[in-house]
Amino acid sequence: MYYVIDFTGFYTVDKRFIIEEFCECRVSKEGVRVEDPMIFVIDPKVISTYGISQNNNFECYETFGIGITHTRRLLSDLIKYISELLLTNKTIYVRNNEKIHDLKKFMIMPYNYNNLMSLEAKGCDTSHIILGTDCQYHDNEYLNYCVRENAKFMANWLKEREFPGMVTQVEDTSKEFVKAYNKTYYNNYGIKWKTGNVPLPLLSHKIVKLLINHDVTNIFVKNIDIEIKLSSLIKDNLKSEIHRLTDYGFIDQLTVNNRALDCKYHEHPNSQKNICVQQTNLQLVEFIIYIQLYKMEVLEGVEKFMQLSQQHLGVGNSSTSDLYFSNLPSNQIYTDSNVDSEITESENDEKDDRLKEFNLDVNTEILDDIDIDILLDGQDVKNDDFSMINFDIDQL
Repeated sequence: MYYVIDFTGFYTVDKRFIIEEFCECRVSKEGVRVEDPMIFVIDPKVISTYGISQNNNFECYETFGIGITHTRRLLSDLIKYISELLLTNKTIYVRNNEKIHDLKKFMIMPYNYNNLMSLEAKGCDTSHIILGTDCQYHDNEYLNYCVRENAKFMANWLKEREFPGMVTQVEDTSKEFVKAYNKTYYNNYGIKWKTGNVPLPLLSHKIVKLLINHDVTNIFVKNIDIEIKLSSLIKDNLKSEIHRLTDYGFIDQLTVNNRALDCKYHEHPNSQKNICVQQTNLQLVEFIIYIQLYKMEVLEGVEKFMQLSQQHLGVGNSSTSDLYFSNLPSNQIYTDSNVDSEITESENDEKDDRLKEFNLDVNTEILDDIDIDILLDGQDVKNDDFSMINFDIDQL
């Protein structure tokens, strides 16, 4: 279990940091749990000691858009809550070292801050700021900074980094095969023949069970090659619609950012060789979020736009998608959950019956490394009425 917190606020004339809005996310193998954001007011009995000027309040409102009419909690409650978090000895992540400094200025009292960590130092691109939001606390849904959206983005990134995918087990133990395998996968991905521990039929069962348990209606894959491999893996059990992200403008490029940073499956001493789907799938997730493909109306709008463009302009998918996406607000990001691929047995009898009918006679080609994510649409998703899943696979 990890905590990711984000907060906004301002400094008083006497250098005291005051938190205006606070949000906490909890990251585990089960996914990301996002708590409701909280806004605060200085305790009335001690407000005169903070030296707050009208300029502070105005600048804070201009940036964060939180008005004075919302119900607020006391800052003393937040200080107590954060101090209890620090005492749990669980790792707590914030955006960067500047946020660590702000939090210390807010708490004042000497605490043990050893478990307070910077996501920027861990490799997260914290320069990306999410401004658009539909949070009730913010007056401007297109400009104001909301800690809930930013905390979710950072928590989903952390979940991807800390809980990687899986490598399938290879049954062929002949010297010739092992040599050929290591030559291909170790030299290109840093994965050795002995690394895999998940039988291919079991992986097929996991994927199909995941699709059914979450009522997944849309699957996003990187390109047509991954679509073919995924279809062969789960065969007749595929009931969801598959979308290729390359059709929506995704550019597949292997860069230094695709390297495995701390994934246990990659062992090549040359880090440039350790290409990891944990990283490449994160790029797919970020692409889906950036252009809001998890929203059905956006998905339908993109497809309709492409069709009209082809009919009236005579241009192909690549150019139309690039044109369309360049006009989308790239600063608006939303995802409600990022769920791990380990799914417990369903308690629903109908789903259990469907699970028993699975065809596990899968293609015997090698599936080397796979990473899976689910994006659930909706502010407060209670029933997985609309969800999407995206896959990234190294080799099949």
